[in-house]
Amino acid sequence: MALTEYCFAELHKKEGCAVPDTFRLLLEGVLEARRRCKLPFLTGAVVVAYGLPVAAALTAALSSSPAVSGTLSSLN
Repeated sequence: MALTEYCFAELHKKEGCAVPDTFRLLLEGVLEARRRCKLPFLTGAVVVAYGLPVAAALTAALSSSPAVSGTLSSLN
């Protein structure tokens, strides 16, 4: 999760069309992981990218809601 937070931290700081270096780092990592995969079509090559940003954003959104945060804490 720390890598995801680092890569998306610059998106909140800057407004503009330029792609931040941290986001580019994440994309290059995903690309390299896909290149080195021994069985790229076994899972459709989507496991590496899907879930990280969505899960981080969903967790942040849910934890900020008082009604949901009580439910989440009882599940842990």
